[in-house]
Amino acid sequence: MAGQITTGALGLIKQGDRAWNDSEVTTLKLIAALLTQVQARICAEEDLRYAAYHDPLTGLASRRALFEYLDDRLCAGNPGPVGVLFLDLDRLKALNDFLGHRAADTYLCRIAQRLSEGNGHDDMVARLGGDEFVVVLDGPATLDQVTARAEALLQHVGESVALDGQTVGRGVSVGVALGEPGEILSVTLLSRADQAMMSAKAQGGNSVGVFTEDMNDRGERRTIIEMNLRTSIDDDHLTLEYQPRSICEPGGSSASKRSCDGTTRCWGNCSRSSSSMSPNPPILQVNSAPGLWTPHAPGWGSGSVISGTSIWS
Repeated sequence: MAGQITTGALGLIKQGDRAWNDSEVTTLKLIAALLTQVQARICAEEDLRYAAYHDPLTGLASRRALFEYLDDRLCAGNPGPVGVLFLDLDRLKALNDFLGHRAADTYLCRIAQRLSEGNGHDDMVARLGGDEFVVVLDGPATLDQVTARAEALLQHVGESVALDGQTVGRGVSVGVALGEPGEILSVTLLSRADQAMMSAKAQGGNSVGVFTEDMNDRGERRTIIEMNLRTSIDDDHLTLEYQPRSICEPGGSSASKRSCDGTTRCWGNCSRSSSSMSPNPPILQVNSAPGLWTPHAPGWGSGSVISGTSIWS
């Protein structure tokens, strides 16, 4: 027993008709206590193992379980290709702000349930965190099969949900990628599916994107820019280029007013070579996330414009 809880029974048989003496009874109690501690430790280890491999909110597989599963599936010699779906719910923050965190958590649990129902028993369904989910199809898969599964999940997940008397629905952006065992790492395959998902989200969301090598090149170029942008102003690696613009007025000519638009471009540390930056990505748009554009960047831009106009005048 552990306190008032019986955890098991220890049965012993004595020889003869004599009664158990105090020493023997004490020994039996010590053995029972030791077995109880061992059992409690085993239960605690099982609870820790479950917590490590399952998401605490939805009960789906955790990030750790996903990567271990993918690592095993992508070992050389295993059947492939391996199909991965990366799902990101569209505009979940608006629902969270309107109905609160508890309702948003309930919505995520409903979505997790739908993902479990919409996939096979042997498919891996995991929650990476927040509103991101990953599905790994069991067995070899073709691009058509993975895309068809993505389209089916798009419809199933997008169905409305009743929360606190409100009927709400959110779309989902799905990225699709395939990987051959022995030729790609788990983190790379997930990154490709993530890039495909971002491509679908950039088109307005609630759609399916399929990974292409062109996405990989754009993602690498964007990463290089973001990694070096903070130091580019101090190192004078930014230039401001002007593009002429004509504005038409009613009754006027097409060139009745002329002005210039400024476009910020980054060379030097922002890219490996200037030729690799053509066509140039929109630096300011790419780096609109908080904290990525340095605090004195607006001052640099306005200062460059003032200096340029003073020279022209």
